[in-house]
Amino acid sequence: MKKTETLVQMAQRLSAQNKKDFRATTNKLEATTDLTVNLKGIGEYELTRNAHTQIAQRLQIPQKYYDRMTQDSPELWATNVNHWFNESPENRLIRTIANGEGDSQRIRAFLSDRYRVLDNEELLENILPVLSERNDISIESCHVDDNKLFLKAFFTDLETEVKGDAKVGDLIRAGVSISNSEVGTGSLTVAPMTYRLWCTNGAYSNTSMRKYHVEGRKNAIADNIEQMLTDETKKAKDNAFWLQTRDLVKSCMTMDFLNAEVEKYSEATTKKIEGEIVEVVKATTKHFGLNEDQNSSILDQIIRSGDLTQYGLFNAVTRTAEDQTDYYDSDNLERVGGQIISLSNTEWRKLSTAVA
Repeated sequence: MKKTETLVQMAQRLSAQNKKDFRATTNKLEATTDLTVNLKGIGEYELTRNAHTQIAQRLQIPQKYYDRMTQDSPELWATNVNHWFNESPENRLIRTIANGEGDSQRIRAFLSDRYRVLDNEELLENILPVLSERNDISIESCHVDDNKLFLKAFFTDLETEVKGDAKVGDLIRAGVSISNSEVGTGSLTVAPMTYRLWCTNGAYSNTSMRKYHVEGRKNAIADNIEQMLTDETKKAKDNAFWLQTRDLVKSCMTMDFLNAEVEKYSEATTKKIEGEIVEVVKATTKHFGLNEDQNSSILDQIIRSGDLTQYGLFNAVTRTAEDQTDYYDSDNLERVGGQIISLSNTEWRKLSTAVA
């Protein structure tokens, strides 16, 4: 399982961030030839890559053309963006951030004003007490960047062994992955996970529970740009939301979940790869949209293990996750592992019989 920072380091980074949110009508925004956006009466802000992408999507400007304007013709970019900002004014939630002392505020997200703000600090404040109720917990992976937060925890008192003649001592531990985006690149997701002690592979269960950042009410067009502040109504709504989220986390802390997952692993040890191993891995790569480097690593891992079964392919994929330089690639391979285990018999037969 890929590790990038400790829980303490992640918390310190979050506490250093200076975040401000504004509700603004687009005709109160002005794109400049410096590739900034002026929130009239508030100030001028640079944009993150994510904010640029969201503006392009919302204004229905093709991304390739949008990027070319920012690189080759900032004047044309400003003219296009300002035209569409004013053509059909609408409320947007503008999220800004400065990452620590000395960093300037940047627009990091350009979102619907119905977007529900669920900040990472709130997430940790509500989830960590639930996790800490257990004495036997191990935080194995933490990661936070401009787009997402990941926290992966496992419970050392929830372990069981994969059944199968060749799998004696192959212990699996139950856990949970919690991820969130503050900038519209994903929902708040609680997903059960497992952790293979033998080689520290992590894998998602092919089940997840998502809570979307959407409010039910659409706001009226605003006369002025307003800085958004937490009010008592929002706090009351959020309390109910976080109670549900804590319950989802607790649902992953059961032996029933772990036994169900390990039963699938045990069954996978009996499902042989009947095709040519090179072609089976190639078919897996194509089916799950993986790249050539990942294909080579998966092939190497399964040959090294000598386990030519569905379980062996699963472990080759999740072991490859540990070697990825990019956290998102690693996380995706852990998800693919769970999907491989959950293939139907028909899907597995098609994949496992691939030949040149």
